[in-house]
This record gives sequence, structure tokens and C-alpha cells, in this order.
Amino acid sequence: MSPDILTLIRGWKRVLQGIFDIKERAGNGLLVKNLINEKEYRVYSANTETSLMDFNIGDFILGRIVQALDYHVFSGALAVFPTSDNRSLRADMYREAARIQTQNPRQALMDNPEKLQKSREAVQRQYDDFMDCFGNDEVLGTGKEIHKHYRYFFQYQMFEKQDEETGLTKAEEYKSSTGRSLKPLKIDLPREIRSSKDVAMLCDPSESISFLMEYVKFLDIFKYPEKFLGRTDAEDIVMGYLESDTISDVPFRRMAERYSENFDTVLAYYKNQQLFSANNLEELMKEFKPWSYDKLPGIVAILDEKVASYARQHK
Repeated sequence: MSPDILTLIRGWKRVLQGIFDIKERAGNGLLVKNLINEKEYRVYSANTETSLMDFNIGDFILGRIVQALDYHVFSGALAVFPTSDNRSLRADMYREAARIQTQNPRQALMDNPEKLQKSREAVQRQYDDFMDCFGNDEVLGTGKEIHKHYRYFFQYQMFEKQDEETGLTKAEEYKSSTGRSLKPLKIDLPREIRSSKDVAMLCDPSESISFLMEYVKFLDIFKYPEKFLGRTDAEDIVMGYLESDTISDVPFRRMAERYSENFDTVLAYYKNQQLFSANNLEELMKEFKPWSYDKLPGIVAILDEKVASYARQHK
């Protein structure tokens, strides 16, 4: 099979959904910027009945594109939104792009290595700030306590942490550049977390911040296996963590590092009870959390200032 054919086939496997801002015409195609992954593309129509020449610079296209050699083609139905004389609609498009980026990191980071690297750097900076703030990458408490800690962390980042070069906080830098005071973020955790008596706030240098309920009990199972193995509540917690689609590999990797011998004991016990096949940590993660091997950063770095401004409004 020729390299060109392989490129076409692989391109159809990487469909890019987006909100495309038309920047200019390129022959019988268009130069567009996808506001979701913030990358520009030269795009043509795969349908001879659809003329891209009817679209105007400044319009938005909602649709999908796929790679075809050194360019892309639109795939499927398109929705076109003329916005050249409609500032409100144009703002809505940027606002929607901000929402999609923050809620769908896989779409936001696809096909943009620079954006992916910036996002990883943002998570690492947050991790460093978290360690500076709390002295640990785990904070334990009741839901109400964790809620206060979480709010304080963002207060610390904006109003207390000083830049090493300027000596200014983010709030001071913002006021210096805009003349306006930076308002504290209004952050609330879900009621289920706030009402729990056992919550952990974990910060991971690749995932960012996550919240786990019944984490102290989870810790104790690996710390004191002789006390907890055989208890139904302990089994519910361990298997609940394993089978959850929202809990990553991080808590299990921490237990394997912290209590290595006990981890093997717990794993062997539940392997016998639940009849799964894993014999070690990696096999366990591949069996229950294979998606954790294709992990994306927990923060999406938004490079376009217009999109970023709307993203800040949605936090």
C-alpha cells in the first residue's frame, strides 16, 4: 500500500470536530482556525456539490474535518454561522469553544503538540503550587474541610503566591495591566463531596487535582490488611475504586509505592475473591484502567486570549 493511501486511511481515524473560524480563502478551499484545538487548517470540500466559495471570511463553520495528504477535507454535514456583522453571535462562538475546551480535553489537545505541552506544564505548575501551599500532595478531611481547603488553594494562587521574577501576585499583575481588581473565583464542590465525612484532595503532577471519598478507609486497607481483609465494606471500597471510570490509577500507584508488601497481599486476596487475572500493579491497571495509559493533562492550556477570557468566566 502506498504511503499516500496509508495517510488517507489514518486520517479518517483522526476525525477533528471543531468550531472553525474562517480566516481567508485558499484557492477553492479555506484557511480556518479550529477554536477547539486552536490550530489552523487548509480545508477543502469533499462534496463537489458544496462550494466553500459561498462562505465569507469571519463566518464560523461547525463540523468535522479529516486529513487528506497535506490538507484536510470537511466530512459530513456542516452548519454555517455568518458572524461578520453579529458581535453577539461571534462572542457566543468563542464562549462555546471555551466550554468545549474545558470539558473535553481530548478534543482540545488533539493534533496540537504545543498545546499539549503547555497543558502539561500548567499541571506541573499547579502541583508545585499545591505542594507550596499545603506541604503535601494529599489533603484529608471532611467534605466541608476539603471544600475550604480547595477554595483557599485558589485564593493562595491568585492573591498570595508571588512571582519569583516580579515579586507580584497574580492579582497584583492583573491590576497593574488592566487597572481592575481581580475577583476571587466562586468555586463549589458537588454536594455529595461536601456532605461526606471522609474526603481526600489529591494533586498529581500529570492529572491535576482530584477528589476521592472514603480515601482514609482505602488507605487503611493497605496499611492494615490483617484488620480489613474479609470485611464487606473494605471489599466494596477497593472494588469500587477499581471499577470506577472516574478514579484513575493514581491511588493504586500510591498504595503500591507506600505499602509495597501489603499491596501484594491485598491484590492476592481480592484476586482470589473476585477472580480477576492480574498478578501485579501494571497487570491490574491494564485489566481495570487501560485508559490510564493514554492519560491527558488535567488542565487544558488555552492559548487564544479571546477563548481564554471566556473560559475564565466559566470557572
